[in-house]
Amino acid sequence: MAGQLLNSSQKSRTAVAAGIGLAFLYAYFLTGYPFPFFSFYLGSLLVYVVGMTRGFVVASGAVLTAGVLLFLFFRNLGSVILILLPFGFTGIWFVYLSSLSRLSSGPSSALCWYPVERLLFWMASFACLGVLFVIFMFNIDEQVIQEGIRLMIVELREIFPDSQKLFGSPSEEDFFFSGLVKRIAYLTPSFAVFWWMLIHISCLYLAGRISCILKLQRRPFPDLNMISVPENAIFAMGAGLLFVLMGSHFTSSLALAITTGFAFVHLLSGLSVVHFFTRGVSFRSQLLFFFYLLLFFQFWLSFLLVFLAIFDVLFDLRDKSGNKRGGKPPTTSGGI
Repeated sequence: MAGQLLNSSQKSRTAVAAGIGLAFLYAYFLTGYPFPFFSFYLGSLLVYVVGMTRGFVVASGAVLTAGVLLFLFFRNLGSVILILLPFGFTGIWFVYLSSLSRLSSGPSSALCWYPVERLLFWMASFACLGVLFVIFMFNIDEQVIQEGIRLMIVELREIFPDSQKLFGSPSEEDFFFSGLVKRIAYLTPSFAVFWWMLIHISCLYLAGRISCILKLQRRPFPDLNMISVPENAIFAMGAGLLFVLMGSHFTSSLALAITTGFAFVHLLSGLSVVHFFTRGVSFRSQLLFFFYLLLFFQFWLSFLLVFLAIFDVLFDLRDKSGNKRGGKPPTTSGGI
């Protein structure tokens, strides 16, 4: 496991140094300087890299150090918790799960990763619960979200006068501006879940790659061609979709956020199926490039990928192809 070669003194110094860097990146985000999201993402990535290369205990110390420094500087415990809880401590939890090596079912008895599909299920669950926690903890309702969006649009109008063409003039607010605000407010919880998952998944992937490149892992990188959706994710997505159709407007918005989180897991699994069945194709790289290009411009294809992931679970599409899931250790190339 990563981090076993460091003694206690080295782990402490690493945790403090990483905590100072993490505090600086998150402080830059909180102060609202240019490109705040970039510093925020780098901070989240730092948690994963430290955890994957030096152990989750060192990463925990870094997050705690950053929390103390941020509190001493801003004197606002709520903001510190709001930053560190969903992106610092949850990142540590995912690092801990990914560090749980297990023996492969293959004849070589190689170590392999905690199942990727279970990590994705955990991420979707944390994303949905985190968004719901923030909404109910801070008593956020539909009106609060709409008011926040109105203020953002007003600021955009002041910064970019040409935005009148996009958002309409004040005389047009009754029929366009108000409807736009309501639509954005309805989708806001779903956007929050999506971006939360995208940040954590990309950070975990990059940190895993970095730890393998530095040869700090005794396990090969997991075979991402074999990601399969857990059955619990199918039921969770179905339950969310049911409440979308049956709930009130705001309840439907929250249910859509839950559906989005678990649909994202299905989307990644569907992409994994596509990568699996293009193995061995001579022009595979070009084929996948044009596929992703088409997916970018024709987003409705993502719904087909969701159904493809469900069919893979129900009918064992990849098992029937002759390559059993878990039948051999992951490839050391880690190609996707």
